[in-house]
Amino acid sequence: MATSWSNSVPRSKKLDEGIHMLKSVSLEIFQWILGKIQTKEIFTDNDIENLMKKLKLSELKVKHIIETVSYLHKHLSKIILKPAELEKALIEDFNIEEDKAHSWIKIWTEDISQNFNLGNINELQSITWELNLEAASNLSRKKALPTASIQLNGTIDNTVLHLNEEELVHLYNTLENIQAKLDM
Repeated sequence: MATSWSNSVPRSKKLDEGIHMLKSVSLEIFQWILGKIQTKEIFTDNDIENLMKKLKLSELKVKHIIETVSYLHKHLSKIILKPAELEKALIEDFNIEEDKAHSWIKIWTEDISQNFNLGNINELQSITWELNLEAASNLSRKKALPTASIQLNGTIDNTVLHLNEEELVHLYNTLENIQAKLDM
């Protein structure tokens, strides 16, 4: 059963052959290849020769394996999924061995964290709130208008929302919709 993102990766006989050849690559060599691709290092002639000797494959096949890993890595870098779902898809849809899929997920997670600067996420720590009521006075006969002040206390900074009743109801409904989607 192919997941929707894996359907977006253009499949070809050449790609499938490259994935099949990955089975002959040890985990250690696979991680080394993936690491060079992640850091955008160029494979030197010496690198190719060493891989040819270790894998006992022709230069053409070694380059095919490198191109396959590079191609999939490029497509995976454009996908945002839960790591467990991505790992499952690598195993089921692309027939990547579990240990290699797990290594790929580790590298992919590092890339996503760097690409989206996830190290500096302002995580919600606590929420405080208060109800403010603007009372009428002799100078102003306007009706009392309640407002809510909600403070979202984060790890990096805090955000304060001042909401009237209509805005508060809208926020509540939006959060309810989000919760309903998460519960699916």
